[in-house]
Amino acid sequence: SETNKLQRLTICLSLLSRHNSELFFDRMLTCDEKWIMYCNNKRSYHWLSSNDPLPLTAKPSIHQQKNLLCVWWTTSGIVHFELLPSGQTITAEVYSAQLNRVSIALSQKHPALVNRKGVVFHQDNARPHTARITQETLARLQWEVLPHPP
Repeated sequence: SETNKLQRLTICLSLLSRHNSELFFDRMLTCDEKWIMYCNNKRSYHWLSSNDPLPLTAKPSIHQQKNLLCVWWTTSGIVHFELLPSGQTITAEVYSAQLNRVSIALSQKHPALVNRKGVVFHQDNARPHTARITQETLARLQWEVLPHPP
């Protein structure tokens, strides 16, 4: 809609003017998730004589397995990544715990960003990212969260 377009334009212009005045891109931290699909078919080789019967093996699963890879990075590179157990998805509780671990990794890799400059955090507007527990964690970490356009 026109209102959404206007709001996107306003957010983009404010971020651009802010970058021109304070170069805040060096303070940015962002994250993303990606499903990693894999199939671990195991083939076994046996040396058999012509008279020996073939050994019985279980039929492999026809479905691929998948894990969720979560990555956080700054302009300097990757700060932290996690590979969630097979089939686990992001919930508000999982995401909040991840943010705490990212904060620890960030303070080890970029202490000036955490202590002096302050983190400017950009995330999408998925439900776990906008949940109350996540907002409380971000407030406790004192990270500035950039607005997400509609």
